[in-house]
Amino acid sequence: MNDKDALKNEASKTDKRKQSLYFPESMLQEIKDEAARLDRSLSWVVQQAWKIARERIKAFFGSLHLMRGAQRNPRLCIMSRRILSPRFRKLATD
Repeated sequence: MNDKDALKNEASKTDKRKQSLYFPESMLQEIKDEAARLDRSLSWVVQQAWKIARERIKAFFGSLHLMRGAQRNPRLCIMSRRILSPRFRKLATD
């Protein structure tokens, strides 16, 4: 690895990119309240929440996983269609 690659690798570790995230108003207020209580930025609170929840979120089944399972198990196909349908997605997020 040459010096240019080393610098690029170091820059990627500290790269800060602006990103817009959208939260429901009540959730955003909770994050703001916690940030004020901890005397930290909103960004820091969200980053800590991600670090804590990362493994739990990785355990969720994705839609591709459900569809692959549906090919092997027709009963799962019915369930995956329900989960993937807009009506059931709305129920799952409420």
